[in-house]
Amino acid sequence: MNKNNIIILFLCFIILLTSAYFFYLSRVIDSYYAVYLNTGDLYFGHLTTFPTVIMTDVYYMQRNETDKSVGLQRFTDSVFNPENKITLNRDNIVWTTKLKDDSEVIKAIKQGIVSVDKTQNQTEDSNPVK
Repeated sequence: MNKNNIIILFLCFIILLTSAYFFYLSRVIDSYYAVYLNTGDLYFGHLTTFPTVIMTDVYYMQRNETDKSVGLQRFTDSVFNPENKITLNRDNIVWTTKLKDDSEVIKAIKQGIVSVDKTQNQTEDSNPVK
C-alpha cells in the first residue's frame, strides 16, 4: 500500500466514525429522559451529556398544595420566564433514565396536557417590583 492509499483509507475511517457519531446523537436528542436531582427535583426533557449536562424542552413535576395533585409544568412557563434549556451540575444528579415512547409523561407532553397557572404569571407581571 502506498502513502496515498493509507491517507484515503484513514480519511474514510474518520468520515465513517463522524457519521456514526452524528447518527447516534440524532437518536439520543429525539428521546425524552427523566433526571432526578439530589434536591428532590424531577425534570423531563431531551438530554445531552457532553461536554456538559444540558436539558432542552424541559418539564418538571409540580405539586398542587391545595388538593395534593401532581401535574407537569413547562419550564418556560415558570414565573421567572427562563429559556427552554437547563445546564445541570453532574454532582447533583442522582439518576437519569430514558423514557419509553408509551410513557404517560411523553403522551402528556405530545398532547399538550401540562398544568400551567397563567393567572399567577399575569398577576405577578402586572405588579411591578418596587
